[in-house]
Amino acid sequence: MANAVKQEKITKLALIAGRGELPHHLAASATKSGIDVSVIALNKNTYNQFKDSYQSEYYSPVEVLEIIDSIKSQEIKHMVFIGKVPKLDFFKNIHKLDPSLMKIVQGLGDMNDDSLHFSLLRLLEEEHGLTVIDQTQYLRDFFPGPQVFSERQPDAGELSELQYGLKMAKAIAAVDIGQTVVVKNKAVIAVEAIEGTNHCIKRAANSFAWFKDNRITVCKVSKPNQDNRFDVPTVGLKTIAAMPANSILAFEANECFFVDQAKSIKLANQKNILLCSVSMGIS
Repeated sequence: MANAVKQEKITKLALIAGRGELPHHLAASATKSGIDVSVIALNKNTYNQFKDSYQSEYYSPVEVLEIIDSIKSQEIKHMVFIGKVPKLDFFKNIHKLDPSLMKIVQGLGDMNDDSLHFSLLRLLEEEHGLTVIDQTQYLRDFFPGPQVFSERQPDAGELSELQYGLKMAKAIAAVDIGQTVVVKNKAVIAVEAIEGTNHCIKRAANSFAWFKDNRITVCKVSKPNQDNRFDVPTVGLKTIAAMPANSILAFEANECFFVDQAKSIKLANQKNILLCSVSMGIS
């Protein structure tokens, strides 16, 4: 559940943009709502996609103080983080952090996502008076309820298998390891960690590449106390592309972004993949 957001009218919004299509949808939705959007791109490709349409700047993910200075110089009070920022990108460049920020990072009990995110929140909100808003605020259309998207429908055995997988995914999400597990015959064969969802899927698929039946079940969920200002789980076309044919992709309904929906469903049908969003209330 997202934390409460200050009830202050948003007129300007700094969009901290990673990879993928969600930053573009959020920018368009916020603009349609009458908000002046300024983009801070965290990679060069994203910057190039935005620079002709929005006020845009490009910074490395570790240039935190420079990003803050830019936002404040534009008299912006609200900001949103959206899009994929691989954690390895941060770790590879952590030596470039400002010494004051490095001291904060070194004082953390661990380097898990929640620890880093909440430390960043304290810096932004308590020290600099900025407000980080919910990632989903302008993207509700990408947050589907429970349904089967594919032509293929689940049978009783598949429902049991994916519900087991969702339960296991919720368990690892609760301890902030990752939000995806891959299962087969009610055994966990891969757990998402720092490498991300698609690499986790490929690792699991490679483990069974030699086996006649290489189908797998991929399950993705939100954290039990998901803060929707950061790291909302996402599935889409690249997820489907990484999976073997005849497999299953199940994600938590009303808690995960589903992007590239039309293309994802088309590819799922071509590969005979069962694609569904499932309420975690199902036992």
